[in-house]
Amino acid sequence: MRTAELSRYYRKGSGDIVNILYAVGKTSDYKNYKGDEKVFYVMPKYSGLPEGFTKDMKYVMHFYINIGWRSQYCGIFRKTEENVTFYFIDNELYFGDVAFFQESYGIERYTFFSRAVLEMLPKVGLKPDIINISGWESTLIPLMLKNYKSNPYYRGIETNIHTPEDIVV
Repeated sequence: MRTAELSRYYRKGSGDIVNILYAVGKTSDYKNYKGDEKVFYVMPKYSGLPEGFTKDMKYVMHFYINIGWRSQYCGIFRKTEENVTFYFIDNELYFGDVAFFQESYGIERYTFFSRAVLEMLPKVGLKPDIINISGWESTLIPLMLKNYKSNPYYRGIETNIHTPEDIVV
């Protein structure tokens, strides 16, 4: 599950599907037959996240992503709460302010985020069957994923867009 919001921690819209999937992840058999996580969430590490929530985050790793002419730091943090795992993409330039729709870096911010989601998967050992797209901020993931399919790691990963309204044309 890739989302720019999870209403428990940061919310800009209804977040209904995100909250439903959170409940499913929390109450279902959380591991598959290989012992892998069945449901996990990835969202930006916005500066507006509640302090009580961020203090329990654990640093996982960092790497760099090329966005246009520059290479950007991408930190990965992890937190498990009520048997649900959250991964947070950290970058102060893109997520250091709480303005979701600030004009500066708007499209670049979510291009970075979409690429970071795809780049982090093999680095942290996650291979989802489906990436659920919730919010326009991640609608680049299905397009970007096509470019990653030459790498065997990404083959077999499908995407699901929550609602047609999430598609930016």
